[in-house]
Amino acid sequence: MLSHFRSQNAIPPARVLSASWPVQLLPQWTQNQSSLVPRSPHMSQNSTLHDAFQDERVHEVWESAYRGNRLLDRFNDVLMDRLLRYLDQPKGARILDAGCGIGDHTLRFARRGFHCTGVDISEPMLDRARERARVEGLEQRVEYTCCGLEKLSFSSGQFDAVHCRGVLMHILRWADALKELCRVLAPNGTIVVIESNASSLEAGIVRVVRMLRKSKSQIIKTPAGIEFHWSEPGQAPLARIANIPFLTKTLQDCGVEPLTRFATEFWDVARFPQGVIRNSTVLFNRAWFGAHLPAFPSCGNALIGRKTTKDPNE
Repeated sequence: MLSHFRSQNAIPPARVLSASWPVQLLPQWTQNQSSLVPRSPHMSQNSTLHDAFQDERVHEVWESAYRGNRLLDRFNDVLMDRLLRYLDQPKGARILDAGCGIGDHTLRFARRGFHCTGVDISEPMLDRARERARVEGLEQRVEYTCCGLEKLSFSSGQFDAVHCRGVLMHILRWADALKELCRVLAPNGTIVVIESNASSLEAGIVRVVRMLRKSKSQIIKTPAGIEFHWSEPGQAPLARIANIPFLTKTLQDCGVEPLTRFATEFWDVARFPQGVIRNSTVLFNRAWFGAHLPAFPSCGNALIGRKTTKDPNE
């Protein structure tokens, strides 16, 4: 793996948001920084990105792309219902939402009767999440903790299920984070990991467009997937499009038996402008998801596994 991030010269939040995307496919994205949206950033505590994401504007930028769209909200509810069928946990089960951001999925679990703990590295995002839980009257079912995923403060086997969506792609020591998620998962507990897929059509377009635009950030192919760096090895990968088979193998090495893999979305909707185009993209994604079409060409892939009781290192 690459070394830790350089700590000097903290990166301004707007620049982080812009660079955290492999490419902006539409010109207007480069004209309005408020539309350049990060996926939940969960970097090492000594990284410049960690400092940048303490900015209070982060959750505002996040919400501008991922919230306020009724079609997308309904689709995420349908996706959550399918995930829960695979997670197969009774009401009241303890669920960890790793990389919870402003608490969208944490609250979805709580509304369905589960006790959910959200973890994120951004305190401003967690402040917003706590306020949303208070407004909905769900404070008794949710709690939030600010920490990185590479070293969680929870006991081993504390949670019945773990949910981690679009988070590992922003962690330099992602394998350490995955081991921690599996450590806090109870034996026979279930874990869902949703990541961008390096074999997707979108990933291919991203790479071609970046080469044509001669982007300043560097593309590095690793066993874990395709990493996008500021300029050179040794700096932080701002995003990683995952090698799904390699991710599956890493889960197995952590003592998790794979149960299923399926497509969550064909296109990343945040790449498209608000309005008719984005709504059409959401409907296309929902149709692909609803028809159980193949995962390999799709941008979003969900991996679901069950933790075995046997120590994989024995």
